[in-house]
Amino acid sequence: MDLLKKEQIMAINEIEEDGILVIDDTIIERKGKNIEYADLFFDHNKKEYVRGYQVATSLLVGKYGKYPITFTIYKKFDRNDPEFKTKIEIQKRNIEEMIENGLNFTTVVGDSWYFTKEIVEFLNDKGKSWIFTSKGNRKVKYQGRWTSLDDLYLPYRESQLFTIDGQVYSVWEKEVYIKEMGKLKLVVTEIANGKKYYITNEEKWNSKDIIGRFLNRWS
Repeated sequence: MDLLKKEQIMAINEIEEDGILVIDDTIIERKGKNIEYADLFFDHNKKEYVRGYQVATSLLVGKYGKYPITFTIYKKFDRNDPEFKTKIEIQKRNIEEMIENGLNFTTVVGDSWYFTKEIVEFLNDKGKSWIFTSKGNRKVKYQGRWTSLDDLYLPYRESQLFTIDGQVYSVWEKEVYIKEMGKLKLVVTEIANGKKYYITNEEKWNSKDIIGRFLNRWS
């Protein structure tokens, strides 16, 4: 991490005592075929491959502001290079540097791409709270039975209704076991366009708090 980044962190810490670190990645389209590090990547929004950069990003959301922290190009075609890093490895390295340089944050949020054993173990070892979404086909153990999240029995009489930022959610809270991750808290939300699954290592947080913290990702 260069001097500019260290000075940036010091400046942020003077304003924010804590924050939520949002990790994500994005595609920046570039048409030129000879641009360094540009390649073909699948764009999930367009449902097609596009040419450009894929960039691993992080953003700190604090009480008083939002602060871009890292912007690292994923070098897809360097996979055989000894220094090649996956997007997960890039994010781990960047988070490690943030911790070493004292950035004030206690919670990490990300989408289902980053909900892996590797990331979870890393954040647990660093003493960080985390919230990730999960795909519906993930296997969990609930009440002694293995099932997928999509197949969990969720009667509406057990749900709660929450309104957050004007959106009404039907919400269920469950404790589940995930292989190689242990017991975790699951929050299921349902709105008009379907269900979403949030999983966290913070068993004492309530559903509304978990959803509210995760929504910082959209920053």
